[in-house]
Amino acid sequence: MAHYFAEQSQLSANTLQLPKADYTHLMGSLRLQIDEPLRIVVDQRIVLDTVVTAISKSSLSFACLQETPVQPPAYSIDLALCLTKHDAFCETLHHCTQLPVYRFIPLISEYSVPQLSDQKLPDKLLRWNRILTQSSCQCERLHPPSIDAPQPFLPWVQAATIQWQSYDCVLFCDETKPQQTLGTLRPIRAKRILAIIGPEGGFSDAERTAMAQTSATPIALGPTIFKAPQAAFYVGAVLQHELENCLPT
Repeated sequence: MAHYFAEQSQLSANTLQLPKADYTHLMGSLRLQIDEPLRIVVDQRIVLDTVVTAISKSSLSFACLQETPVQPPAYSIDLALCLTKHDAFCETLHHCTQLPVYRFIPLISEYSVPQLSDQKLPDKLLRWNRILTQSSCQCERLHPPSIDAPQPFLPWVQAATIQWQSYDCVLFCDETKPQQTLGTLRPIRAKRILAIIGPEGGFSDAERTAMAQTSATPIALGPTIFKAPQAAFYVGAVLQHELENCLPT
């Protein structure tokens, strides 16, 4: 079933106002047709299960079959991702949105490529949020993930005591030294997890030293070295499997 994330201000009776980019996505990517079902998620609070009755370039009409509240997630995974090249980072966002990742925290580390300028930041955030929304529609999520503005790695780590208080578990994914892996941590019983993923080339010595002063658990991902986008997806997928198995039946 096609999904669409709407704001209350877009709705008037059984009509949904569509921005041009959303119309293009619904018709081009999702290939929505009249008489097909459409799930409209309003302000991430209410789910409207509808059938499309008419479509124009600026609006969509529907018949509402059912209205239900959005349930809070049973658990959440946040990913702190050191920036990689633009296309690789967009690929990471697109694929990891298919997992139960609820927040992306972009970090500018010593080996990050590129180093973002303030002038380019608004356009980057706009594109990243569009990717998250469209990917969430395609994989039928009810909670699209959020994304922070990029911030420097070391100051972010230095504020860790405050920023990480809400997490049950913080994992520092590093290919050097750690004796533990995701497998040796099983079973993972947590509701909120933060995983920190490095850029291509890994973390610098200064960054590893800073992380050693925190409560994060250093882990390796196995005997092989992943590229950054694959590392992020692998960590998210393994954590999803573990957390799903720990849910009460």
